[in-house]
Amino acid sequence: MKSLAVATFVVSLTLAPAVQAVVLFDGEVLPLGQTFDRPFVDGFDLGPSNQGVGFDAIPFEVSASGTYTFTTETFLLDDGVFWDGAILIYADVFDPEAPDSNLIAYEGVGGGTFDPTNVAVALDPDRPYVFVQAGVTSFDFGPYNGTVDGIGQLNFGHIPEPGTGLILTGVACLALCRRGG
Repeated sequence: MKSLAVATFVVSLTLAPAVQAVVLFDGEVLPLGQTFDRPFVDGFDLGPSNQGVGFDAIPFEVSASGTYTFTTETFLLDDGVFWDGAILIYADVFDPEAPDSNLIAYEGVGGGTFDPTNVAVALDPDRPYVFVQAGVTSFDFGPYNGTVDGIGQLNFGHIPEPGTGLILTGVACLALCRRGG
């Protein structure tokens, strides 16, 4: 008589808890820098004061799908006044001429509260995003600092100032031409 052996396999899978990553960053919305007409969002429209609003735009990518919370705090300016900030998150590209296009998250404190601004948004890897720190109104600008808290790594990129790509290309061409190369 043949004996039948039955083997039992137990597979144990232990999932490590996801590591929360915190990224620190800072920047400045310049008084005479780039401007756009801040989008009309959530019934918060200030009329003409949301036109010509200064902003600082930084592209970024994330390494894992999940919710990321962006928090920024505005600094005290030299004249003793805080400024109200707004956070806007764009998928793919940010076009200051079409500020409603690709907007996926917005939070603007406004109303002179000067509290930190934060917005939580679900993001996916392999997709470019743009973080925009703006004033709530056209007279809100200055330095800020921030944190991003999320499930994966977040890598900020750099947006060159308008026209600098052409200038750098021209400088490189001049350098090569002078070297005879």
